[in-house]
Amino acid sequence: MAEYLDTVADENLNIAHVLEPDNDPPPPDGTVLIGPGAQQRLFMIRDRNKLCFSKHWEYHKDRASNWPFQFELQIGDGSQEALNGLMTDQSIFVWSEDQTWQILGQGADAYVPLPVPLSHGLLARWCLCSGDGRIFFLAKDGIYQQQGLMQQKITGDLDPFFIDETVHGILPLGR
Repeated sequence: MAEYLDTVADENLNIAHVLEPDNDPPPPDGTVLIGPGAQQRLFMIRDRNKLCFSKHWEYHKDRASNWPFQFELQIGDGSQEALNGLMTDQSIFVWSEDQTWQILGQGADAYVPLPVPLSHGLLARWCLCSGDGRIFFLAKDGIYQQQGLMQQKITGDLDPFFIDETVHGILPLGR
């Protein structure tokens, strides 16, 4: 039987090609997972208003479990909670209680949240879905559909239920 004598100290081993120094696990306090979409990343809402993201996937590499701590951005000014998010083929959106944020890529590993003009927020965390090329969500004053950056209210006839009015003996929606 051949014998091998290890003469190289561990700190002198060149393992940079084997392990990446920023191969961190996903944050344990995430509340919503978004993606992957065309971005080939996963995004996670954590700590009320933080959006963190994984490394970009590469062929034969496990990047879904690779979340460097510096891959994080804040949604808004910190006063509102980021409730949910959704990724379309090319766009990433995050909703707070009062508005919608578009997450835009700024280089290889950087993103910036921009408020969608004249947008609405979510009434509750799980009041969001997509289909037929549109995003549908429940806001404080009704149900909206979104295409691109345009949000359109689609519940005009149901408005009394959202503004605390009783109609023909039917009570308004409870909040």
